[in-house]
Amino acid sequence: MARSYLEEAEQDMAREKITQEDREKFEEFLFEMDDVLEEFIEEASQAGYDLDYSLESLDRLEEYWLAVSPRVEDPVRLMNRMARYYGEVFRLNFGGKWRLSDRNPRHMYYGYPVIYGFIEKNPEFEFCPLFQFQVFAAKQTRGLLRSVLDVVYPPSLRPHNPPQN
Repeated sequence: MARSYLEEAEQDMAREKITQEDREKFEEFLFEMDDVLEEFIEEASQAGYDLDYSLESLDRLEEYWLAVSPRVEDPVRLMNRMARYYGEVFRLNFGGKWRLSDRNPRHMYYGYPVIYGFIEKNPEFEFCPLFQFQVFAAKQTRGLLRSVLDVVYPPSLRPHNPPQN
């Protein structure tokens, strides 16, 4: 007997559900955040790139990627570290919290670490630093990381006083 579309969709969604292992990996991602970023910022500093969590430092982050990514041994590791930094710049300047996007298996950020809660009128809106950094890495367009922030969180919606974290 043929299965119905709904039965097939339910089975597909069950396969796509976030597992306990996924949640544990996310918890590890959060737990090691400070250490990973401290090491990354030190490496960037030694290479001549001052990363201080300011919005302006995103220009230096882009320059660092453009300078080192062609010759780095593990570009995926570097991209993940840079995306973490990008996320923390966003969070520290605009507010919000990290979470594992798990609301809708069909959403493009599903299963990724995201930042949410930064827009008062739409607290569930998510920003995915890894996805956005991957776009930058593919296009390699200077200024893209900052311009994405203006689209995701337009200056007209931002509070006058940034959060104090």
